[in-house]
Amino acid sequence: MVTISAIVISLIVITIMLLAIKFNSIFRNPRIKIHKENRPLANEAFRIIHTGFVDRLEVSFVKNSELYASEDHFVYKSSDMGMTFRCLGHFNKVNPSFIKKIKDKIARNPVVRRIRKTRGTPNIVVLNSGTIIIIYDHIYRSDDNGKSFHPVFTVPKEYYGPLTHGYTICKNGNIYFGEYNCNKRPHIIKVLKGSDDGRNWSVCFTFEKGKIFHIHSITYDEFRDRLWICTGDRDNESYLFYTDNDFKNLSLLGGGDQDWRICSLIITKDFLYWCSDNDVSGSSICRWSFENRLREKLIFIGKPSYHSTCLKDGTLVFSTTYEPDSQYTKKFAPKPSTEIWISKNGLDWFKIIDLDYKESVTPYGKSRPQIVFPAGDHSATHLFFTPWHTTMDNFSIQRYFIEWKY
Repeated sequence: MVTISAIVISLIVITIMLLAIKFNSIFRNPRIKIHKENRPLANEAFRIIHTGFVDRLEVSFVKNSELYASEDHFVYKSSDMGMTFRCLGHFNKVNPSFIKKIKDKIARNPVVRRIRKTRGTPNIVVLNSGTIIIIYDHIYRSDDNGKSFHPVFTVPKEYYGPLTHGYTICKNGNIYFGEYNCNKRPHIIKVLKGSDDGRNWSVCFTFEKGKIFHIHSITYDEFRDRLWICTGDRDNESYLFYTDNDFKNLSLLGGGDQDWRICSLIITKDFLYWCSDNDVSGSSICRWSFENRLREKLIFIGKPSYHSTCLKDGTLVFSTTYEPDSQYTKKFAPKPSTEIWISKNGLDWFKIIDLDYKESVTPYGKSRPQIVFPAGDHSATHLFFTPWHTTMDNFSIQRYFIEWKY
């Protein structure tokens, strides 16, 4: 016999489904929230102003001073340096069943999204043609400014996607990313290439089994027309490779210790900058001089680093990550927080942000507080970032202006 409570629950579910279907086309177009009280952080070298924030958005990409962001399956764009965002559209599940369609309608509903606060896809790529590529469970492509997305490559189950922002775009429009495979050693690792404006995808290089653990990032060097490949994790897996001929050959710049364990690389005309992913003895900000052919340690940071960016005025930026179970944490007990370090000349470094850890459990283990910057070019005039697993500002876009005094 059907109980009254079962009938009530069924009616509530049906009502939610109908509302979700009816209002699913309602997109939010958020505006930045300005802090009423803002005390600039300043010293003899700089002044930093927190100019505002946007809740429930993650920075993804910047190109020609336009900022792209995501939340759930929705893609947003800002043409005024983060003051306002416009929802371009969203991508749908591929060949869903009827039940999955209904679930998708409910999940994409604005009210449900506000409650669930679901992270979007950080791996958004915008080509020179204006085509938008999303690397997610499939590789999606939009050639109508994000209004609609269509799958162009179904990633096989034995393939693995990139680490957050681990992809790059060459001047000819080709896209590259390496597999971030954390399964049991040893295994082969593949590099995937997207061509023809993101329509065609194929494996263009394979690291033999046991050579590396995974690829952290691939970065295009416009000064040398070169691709840099950062790998990890053990000493004998941590290398900085490069290729000048579309992966026909790989050359080795350096490797063999934890200071070559790089997740994110900043490239300038004269130097390579990175903050190592050293979770054994602690990370340092390093640089490679093309003139002297030397690696130099600039400053010891401690906690490993996953993310970096460079602003339009040349400001170099790194963030750190607290790893609860790493060797470094267990031995040295660093503060459980995520930080931002900046420099204008590459030599003098300053910590400007320090956000406390909000502990939680993820499908991959204990959460790791971190700060993510947008990928793309170096055209942003402001510092944008999204914190994760923090007690403050979690899952938001934060906007800062940095004014250097020299």
